[in-house]
Amino acid sequence: MKEDIQNIEHYLVKVKRAVAETFSLIDSYLDLLRYPPRLVYTSEEQREELKPIIEERLKRDDEYVDNLYSERFLCGSILQFAFAGIKRFSKKREIPNSYFDIPEMKKASQFIIGKEIDDLHIGLIIFIGRNQWAHHWDKNLIEPNVSLFRRLATWHSPTFDKYYTNSFYDLDNDSVEIFASNLLYLLNWHKYEDFEKDMIEMAKEF
Repeated sequence: MKEDIQNIEHYLVKVKRAVAETFSLIDSYLDLLRYPPRLVYTSEEQREELKPIIEERLKRDDEYVDNLYSERFLCGSILQFAFAGIKRFSKKREIPNSYFDIPEMKKASQFIIGKEIDDLHIGLIIFIGRNQWAHHWDKNLIEPNVSLFRRLATWHSPTFDKYYTNSFYDLDNDSVEIFASNLLYLLNWHKYEDFEKDMIEMAKEF
């Protein structure tokens, strides 16, 4: 039976369990980095005493690296849940002057919503993160994604009066296959309640 979801509030109710459980699974991967804590030793004798914990720490580090793709893929699925809700209920809008330098911005007009982080509306951070996740095997994103990522990755140092690139959001950084986990960190989304709060705030602009 086809479900008729009428509004964003109904959508959030329907996806709550899936989103919450995905956040919990992501957190279980991060637990590999948290426990046991990293130890400091000052002698070989002390190192020998701590050897079982040190070896367990190294084992869990390796396990985390082995699961890094899975963690990042799950982070992308969180962005997909947000993307789908915005895509369904947000209306197209005029492009603000601040985005006139970004090619093909009409494709993302529904996502120019929410608070701004580093000169991008969070709706656009969701937009580019979801698209990069969904097409990460293609390696070649289309506009406006590329230019929006470039804006996010570029920052200016007043001290040196020079522009730098943040590798966390740099599409040319070959060590990152999926940027979704970096973008969830930027959004400060660590649990369902963080996701829901921003979705409800953005919904005021639908």
